[in-house]
Amino acid sequence: MDKEMVGKLIVDKEKLDELDQVCIEQARLVFSLELMRRKTAVDTEKRLRGNFVDELLSGLPLSKQEIMSKGSQLGLKPEAVWEVAIIEGDEEEISRQIDKLNHTLAEESQKHHIKSHIHWIGERLVLLLGSPSQEIPTQNPKKDTFNWREKLIPFIHHCSGIRIGFGEKVQLWDVQKSYVEAKKAVIFGMRLDNQKRVFTFEEIEMFHLLMDVSESVEMDKFVEKKIGKLNQYDQENGTDFVKTLYYYIYTRGSLLETAKHLFLHRNSVKYRMDKIRELFDIHTENSQERLVYFFCISYHLFKNNE
Repeated sequence: MDKEMVGKLIVDKEKLDELDQVCIEQARLVFSLELMRRKTAVDTEKRLRGNFVDELLSGLPLSKQEIMSKGSQLGLKPEAVWEVAIIEGDEEEISRQIDKLNHTLAEESQKHHIKSHIHWIGERLVLLLGSPSQEIPTQNPKKDTFNWREKLIPFIHHCSGIRIGFGEKVQLWDVQKSYVEAKKAVIFGMRLDNQKRVFTFEEIEMFHLLMDVSESVEMDKFVEKKIGKLNQYDQENGTDFVKTLYYYIYTRGSLLETAKHLFLHRNSVKYRMDKIRELFDIHTENSQERLVYFFCISYHLFKNNE
């Protein structure tokens, strides 16, 4: 079918006469036509579902009733709970692993009788993941009985050069919200920790709020007061003291972990931290000071897209 072998017709007979051969050829033709019909139906459903997912993710002004109706027709149950995950990074690696990912999604979807959907948008792979209706987000997401993250994390860690961001669980008509959250989870998460591969909006939500609040308060002045001289020194001398201080605080003062994030030797990190304390009188022994510097540098890195 379509120049592909999709099945075999096995005849349990040692010798075939002319009538047998005619019957077999007719049977082969009937099977081919039926399989072609099924394939056409599946392809059409996938195309229509893909168009519908595009509409959902782009935030087109569709009514709740329209979304429920289309979702039901295309196998995206409106009574289920949905979350969006975005996979990005090495496009060739993603393409190599796409069959394995499809198998994982199909296996889990079959268990819960909820079709999930894989969708390419540019170089990103977007996953629309369905969970049973009782999986409505709770105050403690860790108590959820089914968690897509747990199913997909091993897949991500098995693949080199790719990362994944998860939005929060929503109803089908709020899928765009989860999509935006998943994008922000990857963008903000990578700036917070360039060694991580799995990010959730829940983890970066506070930093997202920090950026939003900065539009209505004089955040820039405060950040300049705390790390302005440090940043200026970096620009004038080609050093990387701001990021060194950030990862030093982020790793709770671990020289070894900071070195891993910056691809440096442990002694180089120690030298930098000694210079930071000496030149700028910055000390991180006090937990309140650590918190202040952490948020100031986070804001600086996000705002300057570093």
